[in-house]
Amino acid sequence: MSEYVKKQALLEWLNKKCPTAWETMQAIKSGAFDAEPDGEVQRLRAALGHIHAIAQSELDELQYESQRKTWEKILLTAEEALKGDENA
Repeated sequence: MSEYVKKQALLEWLNKKCPTAWETMQAIKSGAFDAEPDGEVQRLRAALGHIHAIAQSELDELQYESQRKTWEKILLTAEEALKGDENA
């Protein structure tokens, strides 16, 4: 897994895939997950953990199958990314 992410590309992807993830997008824009020299991986894991928690919460409340499928994909992607080096 790459340890770096382009913030604008991530925001654009989130906006397309899950426009209801406004809180996550605002946290990313605010710099809450900006990397420090020794903390890039930890901050990315924190961001993924936050996205994972929101996706799980959204899944519990959704009524439309198309929305559920989108959030399930987001949840599975976050889970895979959080596995880290286990993916290699």
